[in-house]
Amino acid sequence: MFKQSKNHLETLKAMLFAPKLEQEDTQAQLLTLKSSLPIPVVWLFGKTQSGKTSIIKALTHQNDIEIGNGFEACTKFSTKYAFPTSQEAFIHFLDTKGIGEIDYNPAEDIAFFEQHAHILMVVVKALDSNLESMLKHLQTITQNKNYPIIVVQTTIHEGYEDITMEHIQPYPFETFANVPNNLSRPLLQQRELFKHNRILVEKFVVVDLTKPQDGYINPNYGLEALWEAIEEVFPYGIRSLMMDNFGDIYASKAHPHIITHAILSSTSELIPLPMASIPIVTSIQAKMLHSIASIYNQKLDVKIITELSAALGGSFVFSLLGRQLVKLIPLYGSAFNALYTGAITYALGRLLCIYFNRTKEGEMLTKSQIRTLFKVEFERGKAFLKPYMQSLTDNTKPKI
Repeated sequence: MFKQSKNHLETLKAMLFAPKLEQEDTQAQLLTLKSSLPIPVVWLFGKTQSGKTSIIKALTHQNDIEIGNGFEACTKFSTKYAFPTSQEAFIHFLDTKGIGEIDYNPAEDIAFFEQHAHILMVVVKALDSNLESMLKHLQTITQNKNYPIIVVQTTIHEGYEDITMEHIQPYPFETFANVPNNLSRPLLQQRELFKHNRILVEKFVVVDLTKPQDGYINPNYGLEALWEAIEEVFPYGIRSLMMDNFGDIYASKAHPHIITHAILSSTSELIPLPMASIPIVTSIQAKMLHSIASIYNQKLDVKIITELSAALGGSFVFSLLGRQLVKLIPLYGSAFNALYTGAITYALGRLLCIYFNRTKEGEMLTKSQIRTLFKVEFERGKAFLKPYMQSLTDNTKPKI
């Protein structure tokens, strides 16, 4: 067992630079893992042009999202956006099209989404008083399943009396203090309509997502309130998984890819036999490191991996050995090990990001710095992944 663990870094190097070493059965298992990955799904429901795509852009920080770029059709009326990519997704957004159109029938969407969606996010324009058709479809959708529902009321600037008016600060839409009557009235009337139609809403949130050239000081007004609502009704730490501000544009772009591979490696550790998951974990880590190098437009060569491996050395080997032994503890072992492995994968990814960033600035990391950074990022990885992985033992969605 020790010999197998000791060779992990060497195996990782081999997989990075000699992919032919990956066995067919390992790849088949990896595909199975990807297909069973617990992917939370947010179903955005509302009329065309109500702001659904803008919400996805704001939540994911993907400002270049366009229909056809990251989206794929999943029913006649709806499309699916996978974040960060269709190959490396850990969250899906379902965007329903055609609400309000005469030929829209929610039956197909219900059949497709009923077993997949975890949050129903209803998006309405703040000044839209014609919601009867949408509410009728919503009643049909919710009659057999109680989704957590967040209603997002958008484009409030269209109700401003003066074109020069700025967004109200501080955010007033919990109490509606200092909100002009011409704006508060339609917002509150919409909320009454949901209540009148017996649609149970967990949270109402007001947002105004605009382009920088529109001139508002905060183009993502209300986004913080929306995140708070999401985390309140769906407490899996999705916000921290989706993004983090590292002050390095490449690292921020790499972050969701690192998270995906960390979750994949965590999932693989649910295999109950000690050592059985090491080839799969190694393959996942190798693919992640290649993805990071591509994002940084850097060549991942033997020198870099040897440098990092030599610095991690014994501490990495013994931690790997220890986590495999923990698997022998029934129930607790697998759940603990899943989080531990995901955190190791996260730390490796972040370590490579830091390495590329520092060397770009002409700084060479010492062995001591590499070990310290690895430990710090390992703890960050555990903090990121723990709420999500907690769903394993809670027996709640998303399930693994």
